[in-house]
Amino acid sequence: MAASTSPKEGAVSPSQEALRLGLGSYALRWTLRDVGPAKSCRLLVAATAELGLDLVQIADNVALLDLDVPERRALRAMADQAGV
Repeated sequence: MAASTSPKEGAVSPSQEALRLGLGSYALRWTLRDVGPAKSCRLLVAATAELGLDLVQIADNVALLDLDVPERRALRAMADQAGV
């Protein structure tokens, strides 16, 4: 009888362990379009947390680099507190 090379039943592959779901700013592009970068980022983090997700992607439709350093730190603190 030959040894099986298939993974054990119920085993999780390394690629499955790394899979995480999140929310990207393009998913909310109409909601975020006219509110400015700081509010857009806060809304995106809040929506991500509300959906129970822990990953957010701020794409080029939100001007993240227009935020000054204190605003970016506040956004990071908000995301950390929300578990995002």
